[in-house]
Amino acid sequence: MATIAHEINNPLDSLFNMMHLLRANPNLDASAKELVELAEGEIARLSQLTRQTLAPHREARLPVVTKLSAILEDVCGVFQPRFASAGIDVRRNYHTEGEVTIHAGDLRQFFNNLISNSIDAMERNGVLEMSIATVAPATVQVTIRDTGCGIPEEHLGTIFKPFYTTKGDKGTGIGLWVVKGIVERLGGTVSVESSSTGDTGTCFTISLPSSKTEATWSREYGERSA
Repeated sequence: MATIAHEINNPLDSLFNMMHLLRANPNLDASAKELVELAEGEIARLSQLTRQTLAPHREARLPVVTKLSAILEDVCGVFQPRFASAGIDVRRNYHTEGEVTIHAGDLRQFFNNLISNSIDAMERNGVLEMSIATVAPATVQVTIRDTGCGIPEEHLGTIFKPFYTTKGDKGTGIGLWVVKGIVERLGGTVSVESSSTGDTGTCFTISLPSSKTEATWSREYGERSA
């Protein structure tokens, strides 16, 4: 699988570069430029899929101390084209780097699922807020909050069950079920709060065992304090 993904990703990168050059051609009319931009978006989506496929093959075979902030930033980098096209404002509130001992590929898949769902729920001009904090000497908590359409209250008890989806033919119904299984294997918990009326939105809260008792960490200033 990794070999196939590599073979696909290399020509995709070349195609993207060629489309960028083509879009800059002064002989293109507005309609042609619009088609080129649409093609660039589709190439970016394919490239995103291959990067997601490759990521697990790049991880160490044994669990390693990993920073949750780094994983979130990697995932956000993959989704950047979708954030930009939908006008989504991504806000970070990292009080700690969030060091946990894991297979990083597991949590990358976890955050991929949650953030992809948030983008789908917000459609355009939403806000995605990600927070990391140490809530106990040996527990790190991550929250992912969006301003999307929300989940009806009557569905909150079933969203983590396999094959449940609100996306119709566009969803498989296994994303959140996989998410819950990943967190539980890591000795953590995941919960959700959501509103589909009034100020709509959804917030997932994930608690995981920390690798150590951490110092607070300010992303804005890059300073540590006891």
